[in-house]
Amino acid sequence: MTEEDQERGVPPDIAAMIASWPATPAFVRDRYLTVVAANRLARAVSTAFHQGVNLAVAAFEDDDLLREAGDRPLARDRVMERLRESLARHETDARFEALLARLALSDDALGVERRESPGADAPSVTLGFTQADGGVVRLTSMELGIQNHHDLVLVVWRAADEDSRLALARLQGLQ
Repeated sequence: MTEEDQERGVPPDIAAMIASWPATPAFVRDRYLTVVAANRLARAVSTAFHQGVNLAVAAFEDDDLLREAGDRPLARDRVMERLRESLARHETDARFEALLARLALSDDALGVERRESPGADAPSVTLGFTQADGGVVRLTSMELGIQNHHDLVLVVWRAADEDSRLALARLQGLQ
């Protein structure tokens, strides 16, 4: 675990766990959809999966960060879905307000309904990420809440097909 992980409130066991998965892209995001820890393979898959990158900003403002995402509309829809869920689960604060203002969005525009307990997680999604060699790695995500750290979510990806499994193996070898 790095000092940056500690500063961002990533539990040491979670940071160590994702770092120990060389063949599985994984990262931790906070309630604002900012990546707070990522393993090497996740960073190799997409520049959007680097510490400090806000996924909402990347999806809507920074074409360079999501240039790898071949399924941009689906990626943007997924990010909006996650932003709605996060806003529904957590009180709006100055940081949420700043993010929404930057994206020119409002709670009303997002159709956010406040609720006491989180709803069922949305089904996993499969996205394609274009690689430097022009190939596409298709990954399916799973998001898991982290016990005792309700503002953090572990995002784990798996290859959606055999070609993507091989692409991940190649990316792993480039590390």
